[in-house]
Amino acid sequence: ERQRQLEFTRPYLNTPLVFATAVDKPYISNASRMKGKTIGIVKEYAFRDTLEQAFPALRFVEVDNIQDGLNRVRDGELFAYADSLISVGYWIQNHYSGILKVSGEFNADWSLGIAVQKENQILKNIFDKAIGQITPGEKQEIINKWISIRYQKGTNWHVTFLSVAAVVLFFSMLLLWYRRVNNKLRHEIELRIAAEESALRLARTDQLTGLLNRNASEALLDQEMARFRRHSNPVCILIMDVDHFKSINDQYGHRTGDDVLRAFSEHLGPIIRQTDHLIRWGGEEFLVLAPDTEQPDALTLAEKLREATDCYNHPDLPHFTISIGVAQLHNGQNFAQWYEEADKALYAAKQSGRNKVCSAELQYEL
Repeated sequence: ERQRQLEFTRPYLNTPLVFATAVDKPYISNASRMKGKTIGIVKEYAFRDTLEQAFPALRFVEVDNIQDGLNRVRDGELFAYADSLISVGYWIQNHYSGILKVSGEFNADWSLGIAVQKENQILKNIFDKAIGQITPGEKQEIINKWISIRYQKGTNWHVTFLSVAAVVLFFSMLLLWYRRVNNKLRHEIELRIAAEESALRLARTDQLTGLLNRNASEALLDQEMARFRRHSNPVCILIMDVDHFKSINDQYGHRTGDDVLRAFSEHLGPIIRQTDHLIRWGGEEFLVLAPDTEQPDALTLAEKLREATDCYNHPDLPHFTISIGVAQLHNGQNFAQWYEEADKALYAAKQSGRNKVCSAELQYEL
């Protein structure tokens, strides 16, 4: 309904959808295991239809707002409450610590953008450009101001482990009792490990495509920029954008759009070199980090990826193409300047007709 009047910018945040329960509930690795349970969700939330279609056995109950939903979980009226990782984490950290916890995920994420009236395309372009200038490190700093990442490391499990370990040590002379406690301890450690692995996967992996997400790419980008500054190792980035992706969503639906992004990721994965990194940057935009690569070789790689996409035909999906902007890192550049060069090259490739490759040096000649 919103898309009838509004157009959305590129995502400024991709956050997993999770569920919160009382602290005495076990970790739930698969949301389908909550069959028949009541799950609170704020009325008119856009992702309600997505979750209801993906998990028909769950009973979703409307609540007025996030505080209402978490209160009803606290009071035992609901088994769990569903929302984004960022929102739930913030509220638990500040108002429900030791009472509620994040117990699992829905294996789905939610992309948040800024809505602009359709007739104000200039304002949308300004927002898109501003969002594109925010580095992964800056974005993580903003998120850390609102929510501690300690929960992702399973702090509650850690406290439980230390408490049980202390009891086991104190009563070590009672062999039978020790064995019983040790069995319980082993089970809790397994749950804690599962929770930590899930949190790490949430933090590093794009839930739709299975690729590295933008946050996970920060360390790789910093590493290659440092190698360039110390040893002059050349490095390039390729920014790839699915052409006319909004038209695909409008004509075939967002589910087909998601299928296109998944198929695109799976198709290109085996094509890029083992030393390269394929990253979902956000929305329909992807980034390839190509270490030890001069710009001519990066252009060759980009053309190979463009041609492979153009020749790709999936029996259940519409044909689609990509445009690619290429930029090599130069002395004195920070990441924002490097990315801006590649982004301008991508814009030039689109302006020249799409399904094209353009470099930072060639963009002014088109």
